[in-house]
Amino acid sequence: MWKRLFAVIFVLSLALNIGFGATWALRRFGGKPKTESAPESRAEIWSPLHRKLDVTKKQWEKLEPLVTSFQQETQKQAKKLQNLRDEMVGLLSSAKVDRSAVEKQQERILEGFRGMQDIVLGHLIREKQILTAEQEKRLFEIVRRHTGCPAAGGAAITPDQGSGRGVGSLLREMEERN
Repeated sequence: MWKRLFAVIFVLSLALNIGFGATWALRRFGGKPKTESAPESRAEIWSPLHRKLDVTKKQWEKLEPLVTSFQQETQKQAKKLQNLRDEMVGLLSSAKVDRSAVEKQQERILEGFRGMQDIVLGHLIREKQILTAEQEKRLFEIVRRHTGCPAAGGAAITPDQGSGRGVGSLLREMEERN
């Protein structure tokens, strides 16, 4: 029973982490589309990330369609993942849980996460081709900082260095009770 519960909690935890990652990506790489009345200046660059990177108007002309497409793709993939999670909850909430169906749904969810990663990685690779070396360096510093990578100066979180509030502590508590 605990193995099944662990698998379910793991999948749901993973789903939430990817959801947060996708939301971060949308906010970080996105912003509000420019309006037709926007003045011809830095205001044309509606993406806060790209303003922070100091992209030129010429770079932005190449980047804007990529960013817009990226936003659309990630929103579509996020909706797909939400539907998959909803289906998983439906499977888990049924009177008799079909283990095989849950495992198949778990694979679909993991495939959805891989799809989101593919979208993000592809976008970063395309952006690298447009950014200068300095802009690229700053972009990846921002990515590292927001993903908690040790290269950004933060310490890596090891299994026993977490906050103690996550799924791991819940599972340890459940194991201790039994």
